[in-house]
Amino acid sequence: MSEYVTLDNGESIYVEEYGDVSGETIIALHGLGGGGYFFSGLSKSLTSSSRVICPDMPGSGLSKRGERSISFDGVADAVVQPIQRKTVGQITLIGHSMGTITALKVYSRIPNRIRSMIFVGGLPTALSEAQARVRDRAALARSASMTAVAPTIVPVVFARRSFQVIPDKISMFQRLLALSDAEGYAQTALALADASAADVVHQVRVPCLCVTGTEDRYAPPAAVREFADSVADACYHELKDCAHMPFFEAPDLFGQAVQEFLCPTK
Repeated sequence: MSEYVTLDNGESIYVEEYGDVSGETIIALHGLGGGGYFFSGLSKSLTSSSRVICPDMPGSGLSKRGERSISFDGVADAVVQPIQRKTVGQITLIGHSMGTITALKVYSRIPNRIRSMIFVGGLPTALSEAQARVRDRAALARSASMTAVAPTIVPVVFARRSFQVIPDKISMFQRLLALSDAEGYAQTALALADASAADVVHQVRVPCLCVTGTEDRYAPPAAVREFADSVADACYHELKDCAHMPFFEAPDLFGQAVQEFLCPTK
C-alpha cells in the first residue's frame, strides 16, 4: 500500500507500507538520496511477521520539497506525524545512514512510543570525510544534475562482491538516484553535513542494534562499534562482504540479524 500523507504544514510526504499489518510496526528511515524503496528487499522472514512503513523524506524519493529549506528537525517532525496518525502502541525505528540521525531525533520527540532502534551504516554525526564528500556532491547536484552525481556514489556504497553478484540491482539503484530531485538532494546533503544527534545518544533508554558492513566507508566498523559502546543498551553486528547498503546487498542476512534482535528467543 502507498499513499501521500498531508502534514500539519500543508506539505505531503509519500509513504509505502508492506508486510503483516497485525505484526510489530517498524518505521524504516532511508539515507541520503534514497526513498522507501531502499527497504523493499527486506527478507520475507521479517516482512511476514512485521508491518513495515517507509516514508520518503521531504525532497527525497517521491516526496516533494516544501517551501522551507530542508533540515533534520523538520524531517523528524515530518516522520513523527505519520507515526502518530497511522500507528498505535510502541514501534521500532530502523535508520539507515542519515536515517540514524533522523531516528535519534524522532526518539527525542516521542521516546515513549519507541520500543527499540536499529541503526544501519549510521552514526549520530557524520564523520568529517563524509561531511566533505556530501558537500561536494551537493555542489555537483546543483551545477550538473543528479545524472552526474549518481555515478560518483555507486562505487563507494557497495562492496566489491556486490558488483559481481547483484549488478542489476546496482544499476537500478544508480538509475533511481539519477532521477532524484537535484535541489532536494543538495539541501538534504548540506543539512546532513551540519547535522548531529549526538546530544540524544545519552538519553536513549531502549534496546538498540548497530549494524554495518565490513566495507562501509561512511560508517566503518570501528566507528560504529564505538557508537554502540556509547549507547546504554546496544549491541553491534557486522555483515561480511557488505558496504553501506547491507539491506540492499544481502537482504536475507540483514533480515536475519534484525529478526534475531527483535525476537531473540525465536
